Amino acid sequence: MMMKKGITRILLIFFAIGLHAGDQQDSKANLVMQGAYLLASSFRGDNSRTVKTDSYYVNLQDGKANTFWRPMDKEAPHWIEIHWRYPLQINRFSYQGRGLEQAVLSVLAGDKWMPVGELSNRNKSLDFPVKTTRCLRLDITAASNQLELSELEAYGPEQPVPPLILPHTPGGSSGEMINIDNVTIAPAINIRGGSVKIDFLASAGQPLKKDYYFLVDVKETGALSDWLGDFEVASSIGNTETRSSNWHAGEKYPVSAEIYLPDYAPPGVTDIKITAISRDGKESAVLSKNKLGEINVRNGDKIPAMQEFPKASLEFDNGQFGFKIGGKFYLPFFMRYLKSFGFERFYQTKASGIDLQYFMMYNRCLGQPKRQEYFDRMDMNIRNMLRVRPESYIMVGVDLRPCPAWLKANPDELMLDAFGGRPCDIKGEPGMESFGSQKYENDCKEFLSALMEFLST
Repeated sequence: MMMKKGITRILLIFFAIGLHAGDQQDSKANLVMQGAYLLASSFRGDNSRTVKTDSYYVNLQDGKANTFWRPMDKEAPHWIEIHWRYPLQINRFSYQGRGLEQAVLSVLAGDKWMPVGELSNRNKSLDFPVKTTRCLRLDITAASNQLELSELEAYGPEQPVPPLILPHTPGGSSGEMINIDNVTIAPAINIRGGSVKIDFLASAGQPLKKDYYFLVDVKETGALSDWLGDFEVASSIGNTETRSSNWHAGEKYPVSAEIYLPDYAPPGVTDIKITAISRDGKESAVLSKNKLGEINVRNGDKIPAMQEFPKASLEFDNGQFGFKIGGKFYLPFFMRYLKSFGFERFYQTKASGIDLQYFMMYNRCLGQPKRQEYFDRMDMNIRNMLRVRPESYIMVGVDLRPCPAWLKANPDELMLDAFGGRPCDIKGEPGMESFGSQKYENDCKEFLSALMEFLST
């Protein structure tokens, strides 16, 4: 077990501006189905080592009325959160299901939850003034033992909604070019609790066929980002008053964004990056620059402590490190292949009272041609956790199953059954590694030695 120190990085909240005139009509598209991810207080499952369930909370956004989220606990309270990567405008919420007797809906405003109304088994829909937010929270304060919800719905004015997976083509995919000029960031050096305004001008040398909006991201580009995503801090949607398909060639159109720095923003420098996405979410434009600049939060006081929670004791049980809470042994948090890591997620792990984090290098790492990128990703995981939670201890796990390239390159090192055949658990692959293979053992040792050398330096 090893403790590493890192430099902290800021956590920002952007506010979107500049919807097109004529875009204020309510959209019929359910925003929960467009680029949202869900969290919940629990979900019902069995007690086996591998949780088996048909009650997972992803059922709340699959568009099916016959699949359900059911909580593990029979009695309220329960909660569900809906997160988007970018702030959206929302003015209506509803649910489908049964057993919900009383609930409060809140929107995230800055770093606080603001209630907007109540729902019940008789009132399953709620209308409210337009709120710009990236998170909704449904707190279920009273429910029957048969609580099961099938769908959640959120609506707002017509607006661009970035897809969960962004079009990722270096240099843009549409072939159309947009120039970014006259970028101003004021003030570029700031303090927690302050605000920063970003302005720039967008133009095109040739008429554009598509309508684009701008995604402004504060993030660190991650290794293996095309698979595992970047380390996102916060984001915003920027737009121009005139749709880009109606721009005049050479004319410059203003775009602005305002940044709020919360009290717990770690000090340091962070890139502010930009992408232009077509309104259908399928293509990106070529930009003259993909980085707008940097913002620097001055070194100051330490990150304020969150609410104190009971501490867990570190134990070694059955060959594994973990922690004990209430006399029960638990494995540490399992940070493996989550998409779109954010510093907020890392920071919020403090609410558990557990300082032990488990990162798994995944998957099938042995023989990967991009081994250094796997190493870099692990290093980023550790460093970024320590930027916001420097008190953490880090456990590193490695999936040492060989990749398909290793299996094909080493046919004499594969497992044989009693009849001389090669068992295979993945269709189309030549077989499985033999644990009696000396080469497999040596390659595993070499891999782990190289990883430890990399992390230690």
